[in-house]
Amino acid sequence: MKEIQVQLDGDQKELILREGQAPKLREFSGYQISASVASVIDYYKKRKGNPITTLNSYLAINKNKAEVELVINDTVTAERISITGQLTPNKDFVDLGINNNKLFSETELESALRKRPHLFNDVDTYNKFMSSLRNFSSDVRVAFSKSDNRAGSASANASVDVKTDGLEKTVQLKISPWADAPAQTFNINIYVTSDGGFAKFYLESVDLMLMQEQIKEEAFSNIEKELAALPILFV
Repeated sequence: MKEIQVQLDGDQKELILREGQAPKLREFSGYQISASVASVIDYYKKRKGNPITTLNSYLAINKNKAEVELVINDTVTAERISITGQLTPNKDFVDLGINNNKLFSETELESALRKRPHLFNDVDTYNKFMSSLRNFSSDVRVAFSKSDNRAGSASANASVDVKTDGLEKTVQLKISPWADAPAQTFNINIYVTSDGGFAKFYLESVDLMLMQEQIKEEAFSNIEKELAALPILFV
Protein backbone atom coordinates (compact mmCIF):
# COMPACT_ATOMS: atom_id res chain seq x y z
CA MET A 1 0.00 0.00 0.00
CA LYS A 2 1.37 3.43 -0.97
CA GLU A 3 0.45 6.74 0.60
CA ILE A 4 0.80 10.20 -0.90
CA GLN A 5 -0.38 13.63 0.21
CA VAL A 6 -2.72 15.65 -2.03
CA GLN A 7 -4.35 19.06 -1.72
CA LEU A 8 -8.15 19.16 -2.05
CA ASP A 9 -10.03 22.43 -1.70
CA GLY A 10 -7.15 23.94 0.18
CA ASP A 11 -7.23 21.24 2.88
CA GLN A 12 -4.78 18.41 3.31
CA LYS A 13 -6.39 15.02 2.81
CA GLU A 14 -5.10 11.47 2.75
CA LEU A 15 -5.34 9.47 -0.48
CA ILE A 16 -4.87 5.69 -0.27
CA LEU A 17 -3.99 3.69 -3.39
CA ARG A 18 -4.65 -0.05 -3.17
CA GLU A 19 -3.28 -2.61 -5.55
CA GLY A 20 -5.47 -5.31 -7.06
CA GLN A 21 -8.87 -5.49 -8.72
CA ALA A 22 -11.48 -3.01 -7.54
CA PRO A 23 -14.92 -4.39 -6.67
CA LYS A 24 -17.55 -3.95 -9.34
CA LEU A 25 -19.84 -1.02 -8.94
CA ARG A 26 -23.44 -1.97 -8.27
CA GLU A 27 -25.40 -1.62 -11.47
CA PHE A 28 -28.70 0.23 -11.31
CA SER A 29 -31.78 -1.91 -11.69
CA GLY A 30 -35.40 -0.89 -11.91
CA TYR A 31 -37.84 -1.47 -9.09
CA GLN A 32 -41.52 -1.54 -8.30
CA ILE A 33 -43.20 -0.19 -5.18
CA SER A 34 -46.81 -0.57 -4.06
CA ALA A 35 -48.08 1.92 -1.49
CA SER A 36 -50.85 4.44 -0.84
CA VAL A 37 -52.00 7.10 -3.29
CA ALA A 38 -50.34 9.81 -1.19
CA SER A 39 -47.01 7.99 -1.50
CA VAL A 40 -46.96 8.64 -5.25
CA ILE A 41 -47.06 12.38 -4.63
CA ASP A 42 -44.43 12.12 -1.88
CA TYR A 43 -42.07 10.21 -4.18
CA TYR A 44 -42.55 12.70 -7.00
CA LYS A 45 -41.80 15.67 -4.72
CA LYS A 46 -38.62 14.05 -3.42
CA ARG A 47 -37.46 13.55 -7.00
CA LYS A 48 -37.53 17.29 -7.72
CA GLY A 49 -33.78 17.46 -7.22
CA ASN A 50 -33.48 14.71 -9.84
CA PRO A 51 -36.14 15.72 -12.39
CA ILE A 52 -38.15 13.02 -14.12
CA THR A 53 -37.76 12.96 -17.90
CA THR A 54 -41.27 13.32 -19.28
CA LEU A 55 -40.34 11.71 -22.60
CA ASN A 56 -40.36 8.15 -21.21
CA SER A 57 -42.39 8.67 -18.04
CA TYR A 58 -46.10 9.04 -17.37
CA LEU A 59 -48.91 8.72 -14.86
CA ALA A 60 -51.55 6.00 -15.34
CA ILE A 61 -54.86 6.44 -13.50
CA ASN A 62 -57.46 3.70 -13.08
CA LYS A 63 -60.43 5.14 -11.24
CA ASN A 64 -62.38 1.88 -11.31
CA LYS A 65 -59.64 0.23 -9.25
CA ALA A 66 -58.91 3.46 -7.32
CA GLU A 67 -55.30 3.03 -8.43
CA VAL A 68 -52.58 5.27 -9.85
CA GLU A 69 -49.17 4.27 -11.21
CA LEU A 70 -46.17 6.56 -11.71
CA VAL A 71 -43.90 5.05 -14.37
CA ILE A 72 -40.35 6.38 -14.94
CA ASN A 73 -38.01 5.31 -17.80
CA ASP A 74 -40.65 3.05 -19.29
CA THR A 75 -38.62 2.22 -22.42
CA VAL A 76 -35.56 0.92 -20.54
CA THR A 77 -36.40 -2.29 -18.68
CA ALA A 78 -33.30 -2.19 -16.46
CA GLU A 79 -34.08 1.36 -15.37
CA ARG A 80 -37.88 1.21 -15.20
CA ILE A 81 -39.37 2.49 -11.96
CA SER A 82 -43.00 1.88 -11.06
CA ILE A 83 -44.69 3.45 -8.03
CA THR A 84 -48.24 2.17 -7.63
CA GLY A 85 -50.60 3.89 -5.22
CA GLN A 86 -54.04 2.68 -4.28
CA LEU A 87 -56.89 3.84 -2.10
CA THR A 88 -57.34 1.04 0.42
CA PRO A 89 -60.95 0.17 1.29
CA ASN A 90 -61.89 0.23 4.96
CA LYS A 91 -62.00 -3.35 6.28
CA ASP A 92 -65.30 -2.90 8.13
CA PHE A 93 -66.84 -1.38 5.00
CA VAL A 94 -65.75 -4.40 2.94
CA ASP A 95 -66.71 -7.03 5.51
CA LEU A 96 -70.20 -5.57 5.90
CA GLY A 97 -70.59 -5.55 2.11
CA ILE A 98 -72.14 -2.08 2.13
CA ASN A 99 -73.43 -1.14 -1.35
CA ASN A 100 -71.99 -4.41 -2.65
CA ASN A 101 -75.07 -6.68 -2.45
CA LYS A 102 -73.41 -8.97 0.09
CA LEU A 103 -76.11 -11.21 1.57
CA PHE A 104 -76.20 -12.24 5.25
CA SER A 105 -78.33 -14.74 7.03
CA GLU A 106 -79.95 -13.57 10.28
CA THR A 107 -77.20 -15.03 12.44
CA GLU A 108 -74.43 -13.83 10.10
CA LEU A 109 -75.67 -10.24 10.19
CA GLU A 110 -76.04 -10.23 13.97
CA SER A 111 -72.55 -11.68 14.34
CA ALA A 112 -71.00 -9.15 11.93
CA LEU A 113 -72.46 -6.20 13.83
CA ARG A 114 -71.86 -7.67 17.27
CA LYS A 115 -68.14 -7.82 16.49
CA ARG A 116 -68.08 -4.10 15.69
CA PRO A 117 -69.21 -2.06 18.71
CA HIS A 118 -66.58 0.53 17.71
CA LEU A 119 -68.81 1.56 14.80
CA PHE A 120 -71.52 2.82 17.17
CA ASN A 121 -71.54 6.19 18.93
CA ASP A 122 -71.56 4.62 22.40
CA VAL A 123 -72.17 1.36 24.24
CA ASP A 124 -75.77 2.20 25.07
CA THR A 125 -76.60 2.85 21.41
CA TYR A 126 -74.89 -0.40 20.47
CA ASN A 127 -76.85 -2.46 23.03
CA LYS A 128 -80.19 -0.90 22.09
CA PHE A 129 -79.62 -1.53 18.40
CA MET A 130 -78.60 -5.17 18.89
CA SER A 131 -81.79 -5.71 20.89
CA SER A 132 -83.94 -4.04 18.21
CA LEU A 133 -82.17 -6.08 15.52
CA ARG A 134 -83.39 -9.28 17.16
CA ASN A 135 -86.97 -7.93 17.11
CA PHE A 136 -86.56 -6.96 13.47
CA SER A 137 -85.26 -10.45 12.62
CA SER A 138 -88.27 -11.93 14.40
CA ASP A 139 -90.63 -9.86 12.22
CA VAL A 140 -88.78 -11.10 9.15
CA ARG A 141 -89.16 -14.72 10.25
CA VAL A 142 -92.92 -14.19 10.71
CA ALA A 143 -93.24 -12.70 7.21
CA PHE A 144 -91.39 -15.62 5.66
CA SER A 145 -93.38 -18.13 7.70
CA LYS A 146 -96.64 -16.67 6.37
CA SER A 147 -95.34 -16.97 2.81
CA ASP A 148 -94.50 -20.63 3.44
CA ASN A 149 -98.03 -21.25 4.70
CA ARG A 150 -99.51 -19.59 1.61
CA ALA A 151 -97.30 -21.67 -0.62
CA GLY A 152 -98.33 -24.85 1.22
CA SER A 153 -102.02 -24.13 0.74
CA ALA A 154 -101.56 -23.44 -2.98
CA SER A 155 -101.06 -26.02 -5.68
CA ALA A 156 -97.82 -28.01 -5.83
CA ASN A 157 -96.56 -26.04 -8.83
CA ALA A 158 -97.39 -22.59 -7.39
CA SER A 159 -94.77 -20.31 -5.86
CA VAL A 160 -95.50 -17.46 -3.46
CA ASP A 161 -93.08 -14.52 -3.33
CA VAL A 162 -92.28 -12.93 0.00
CA LYS A 163 -93.15 -9.24 0.09
CA THR A 164 -90.02 -7.61 1.45
CA ASP A 165 -90.72 -3.96 0.54
CA GLY A 166 -91.69 -3.00 4.08
CA LEU A 167 -89.03 -5.11 5.74
CA GLU A 168 -86.16 -2.74 6.35
CA LYS A 169 -84.29 -1.16 9.22
CA THR A 170 -81.83 1.71 9.63
CA VAL A 171 -78.68 1.79 11.73
CA GLN A 172 -76.25 4.67 12.29
CA LEU A 173 -72.61 3.65 12.01
CA LYS A 174 -69.36 5.62 12.26
CA ILE A 175 -67.51 4.34 9.23
CA SER A 176 -65.47 5.36 6.20
CA PRO A 177 -65.30 3.69 2.79
CA TRP A 178 -61.52 4.18 2.69
CA ALA A 179 -58.90 3.19 5.26
CA ASP A 180 -57.11 6.56 5.18
CA ALA A 181 -60.25 8.70 5.43
CA PRO A 182 -61.73 9.75 8.80
CA ALA A 183 -64.90 7.95 9.88
CA GLN A 184 -68.22 9.78 9.75
CA THR A 185 -71.69 8.82 10.93
CA PHE A 186 -73.93 7.48 8.18
CA ASN A 187 -77.43 6.04 8.04
CA ILE A 188 -77.11 2.46 6.80
CA ASN A 189 -80.27 0.78 5.55
CA ILE A 190 -80.71 -2.93 6.23
CA TYR A 191 -82.90 -4.51 3.56
CA VAL A 192 -84.40 -7.97 3.29
CA THR A 193 -84.61 -10.16 0.22
CA SER A 194 -85.66 -13.70 -0.54
CA ASP A 195 -82.82 -15.97 -1.61
CA GLY A 196 -84.03 -19.45 -2.48
CA GLY A 197 -86.98 -19.00 -0.15
CA PHE A 198 -84.76 -17.96 2.76
CA ALA A 199 -84.52 -14.50 4.30
CA LYS A 200 -81.26 -12.69 3.57
CA PHE A 201 -80.14 -9.23 4.61
CA TYR A 202 -77.97 -6.65 2.85
CA LEU A 203 -76.73 -3.15 3.68
CA GLU A 204 -76.92 0.01 1.56
CA SER A 205 -76.27 3.73 2.05
CA VAL A 206 -76.64 6.37 -0.66
CA ASP A 207 -74.76 8.96 1.43
CA LEU A 208 -71.88 6.58 1.99
CA MET A 209 -71.74 5.80 -1.72
CA LEU A 210 -71.54 9.52 -2.52
CA MET A 211 -68.79 10.01 0.08
CA GLN A 212 -66.85 7.07 -1.36
CA GLU A 213 -66.86 8.63 -4.83
CA GLN A 214 -66.13 12.12 -3.51
CA ILE A 215 -63.02 11.03 -1.60
CA LYS A 216 -61.80 9.11 -4.63
CA GLU A 217 -62.30 12.04 -6.97
CA GLU A 218 -60.54 14.44 -4.59
CA ALA A 219 -57.57 12.07 -4.22
CA PHE A 220 -57.05 11.71 -7.96
CA SER A 221 -57.69 15.39 -8.68
CA ASN A 222 -54.91 16.21 -6.22
CA ILE A 223 -52.55 13.78 -7.96
CA GLU A 224 -53.35 15.23 -11.39
CA LYS A 225 -52.59 18.71 -10.05
CA GLU A 226 -49.34 17.78 -8.29
CA LEU A 227 -48.01 15.74 -11.23
CA ALA A 228 -49.38 17.96 -13.98
CA ALA A 229 -45.97 18.08 -15.69
CA LEU A 230 -46.26 14.39 -16.65
CA PRO A 231 -48.38 12.85 -19.40
CA ILE A 232 -51.49 11.26 -17.90
CA LEU A 233 -53.13 8.07 -19.17
CA PHE A 234 -56.59 7.02 -18.02
CA VAL A 235 -56.89 3.23 -18.09
